[in-house]
Amino acid sequence: MMHSTQDKKNILEINKLSISIGKQALVRDVSLSIASGSILGVVGESGAGKSLTAHAILQLLPDHLKCQGQILFQHEDILQYDLKKLQSLRSGKIGMVFQDPLSSLNPCHQIKKQLEEAIIIHQKRRPSIDELGSLLKQVDLRANLLNCYPHQLSGGQRQRVMIAMALSNQPELIICDEATTALDVTTQKQILDLIAQIAQEKNIAILMITHNLSVISYIADHVVVLKKGEIIERSICADFFIKPQTTYGQQLLSSFNLTKSTHQPSNQIILEAKNMSVRTPENQTHFLKKKEPRYIIKQINLTLYAGSTLALVGESGAGKTTIAKALLGLLPSEGSITQNSDFSLQYIFQDPHAALNPRAKAIDILSEPFYIKKSQPDHAKIKDILDAVNLDMRICDLYPHELSGGQKQRLALARTLLLEPKVLILDEPTSALDATTQNQVIGLLLQLKEKFSLTFILITHDLSLVAAICDQVIVLKDGQIIESGTQHEIFNNPSHPYTHQLLDASLLRQKPDVLCDD
Repeated sequence: MMHSTQDKKNILEINKLSISIGKQALVRDVSLSIASGSILGVVGESGAGKSLTAHAILQLLPDHLKCQGQILFQHEDILQYDLKKLQSLRSGKIGMVFQDPLSSLNPCHQIKKQLEEAIIIHQKRRPSIDELGSLLKQVDLRANLLNCYPHQLSGGQRQRVMIAMALSNQPELIICDEATTALDVTTQKQILDLIAQIAQEKNIAILMITHNLSVISYIADHVVVLKKGEIIERSICADFFIKPQTTYGQQLLSSFNLTKSTHQPSNQIILEAKNMSVRTPENQTHFLKKKEPRYIIKQINLTLYAGSTLALVGESGAGKTTIAKALLGLLPSEGSITQNSDFSLQYIFQDPHAALNPRAKAIDILSEPFYIKKSQPDHAKIKDILDAVNLDMRICDLYPHELSGGQKQRLALARTLLLEPKVLILDEPTSALDATTQNQVIGLLLQLKEKFSLTFILITHDLSLVAAICDQVIVLKDGQIIESGTQHEIFNNPSHPYTHQLLDASLLRQKPDVLCDD
């Protein structure tokens, strides 16, 4: 999705930006520029310095971090601004769209109040309801959502509200920091199309920070690659995806194409659900008004074979996680669930940081399975499991916040494996990881599957991940199965229009080699 950048002026120029803590350099001599109406993608692994660079533009970094160099916005050095001038810039001429809109929006205020706040601060006036409605219309939202609270909106709607807030003062530049990471494929494509439309129609420069190379290949004009705080490659986006200039760029691109499974499942049925349905609780209330029970999932039939990987795919709210919780008995369900007693189930959560006790060291976390079994921790077994997930025993004295995202996910896997499960339910296991770490974790999962004879149920909206490791696929919409079959059938010959829509929205069309061979 290229946009012409000829004869366009640079709205932002960063010259030799360095960010340090004490004597340790976190970002070194970063230089880049963005022209009006263009989209610059900044990519790299976790810890590469992407967000630090983006946050430095608006001086949102903690006080203990020191910035040197130049950040020129409209030919003025932002690093020389005082607080008053900085505040006039933030949400004014430069807008910011953060990764998690739910934590960025105030849960106590209606959307109306949060949209008008930036206008009141920067324009010293209170906008009319029609003006606020027009802002929502620009991001394809209905005006009646002005009276809603953030929790009443979907993830995609909340992200659109954040974009509307960024647009409210007619900015020259919008910084998007992992703005589509937590969204399902359909919503992600809608948001990306909206951002591209805004850049083109309003001549706004977009700085797109992401670890998702599919996003960069789809939307960016130019790409900058960061590694350990330094720019190691910069080029036109199309050129980067054809022939990266550096070894590291080639490694990133190889991570773009995920490790693929060659494992063949058996015919042994280990779990079967027939006509499984889940309803909301009968005593559920909403603002003191009793709500009538409704079906969250209805008449679900699925069969899980030993050694297979079954994918549950669909948009947010389709019922994927509800099905998993019902299979585990965490939610009451109707119909029948039959399980082979020799195959125990365990759950791997989407966010390992939230799933791990922040006050416990790794060794305490790894000791939990032994206490569940009413036995003493076996350090030899712990070492064997850590070796299996490629972690060193030295992490045992560390707390979760001292580990990287990939290490935390491996620690969560190790804890689960110590319970000796036969079936793992993987809930978006790689969605928050950069491309390299994602490929490492997927490769690790495939190794563990072979080593421990595991069976997987994968909950995901990442169809490239499904294409890489899954045997069977179930497509869900509004709590019902609309299509199911082998991975080959779903990806190469889908029968339902919604499945076609998911495949188109997944950006797999940018990665034709991901699709199955005939």
